[in-house]
Amino acid sequence: MEGNDVVGTVEILPTPSGNILKELLRAGILLGISSRGMGSTQPMKDNKLLVGEDFELIGWDFVSNPSTHGAFMTPMNESVVKNIGTDVCGNFCKAQDLMREIITELG
Repeated sequence: MEGNDVVGTVEILPTPSGNILKELLRAGILLGISSRGMGSTQPMKDNKLLVGEDFELIGWDFVSNPSTHGAFMTPMNESVVKNIGTDVCGNFCKAQDLMREIITELG
């Protein structure tokens, strides 16, 4: 793993939204992940915010443009391959990787 890579497990439920997500993965679409929560914040230096102890994580969302720099999902194990197909991005993997690098550098 490089830099701030984080490994986690995602379960995609067989709901209408889950089925759309599976098809996006099969099509090789780059998916971002953003957290959703609520709580108090306090301003800090350099336009940063300190999140209060009352923060409550509500959930995680798959998005096209995550608010956190570089927070994109990459399938990493064979259970993903079994569930969504064996060729996530096909001939476009190299192009997709280049686009991901450009997008994350601009963010």
